[in-house]
Amino acid sequence: MPSATLLGQALISGVLAGGMYGLLALGLSLSWGLLRLVNLSHFALAFLAAYLTYELGTTYHVAPWWSAAMVVPAMFLIGPPISPTSSARPITWHPGGRRQWSCRRCS
Repeated sequence: MPSATLLGQALISGVLAGGMYGLLALGLSLSWGLLRLVNLSHFALAFLAAYLTYELGTTYHVAPWWSAAMVVPAMFLIGPPISPTSSARPITWHPGGRRQWSCRRCS
């Protein structure tokens, strides 16, 4: 039988991980649903930031808060330059009722 401390830590860890996934899903659903703009780099940058934070902590023994303080501003600087190439055109509706979107790089 696991201790109450271990169960509490697992519960808090699960709630925090679920909150992170929920925030990522919220960002994707807002850009897809309201703006009708497909931006799949949102998840890629978020998981790249999480991986870099993990690697800084395990490889270079940087404290998690310091590594996050370094990685998050870097992602804010990387995001705008790659946004025009990673986003698709807004979703358009055709008279036949089909959704169609195309990549900016494809046309």
